[in-house]
Amino acid sequence: MNSFGLIILATGIGLGLGSPTEQEHPRPNTGRSLYKQCSPVPGTPKKTVGGLYCTGYIMGIHDGLKDRVDFCTYGDPSQYFVEQVIDYLDDHPTEWSQSAPSLIRKALIEANDC
Repeated sequence: MNSFGLIILATGIGLGLGSPTEQEHPRPNTGRSLYKQCSPVPGTPKKTVGGLYCTGYIMGIHDGLKDRVDFCTYGDPSQYFVEQVIDYLDDHPTEWSQSAPSLIRKALIEANDC
């Protein structure tokens, strides 16, 4: 085995054991990380909130709520629900340490109560 192969084996890079790299879109686990990941860049229009990953994450939780009796949505665009979550987080910064999925549920239920 050549010296390059030994270096790869010694570092674990060849086996995927190297140091973990930061994912482009790690799943937000708190309200703080959700807000950071889903908020528009300061100075940009509100319609730029979310992005595909954030929208998909919020809509996945939204879809789990659709069978609730007290949850009413009427085919609104997904951007509408992302904005509801960000607005809720804006209004409740003291809750940012709570889990992101529970905050998304709270925000959507509050904003879409029948």
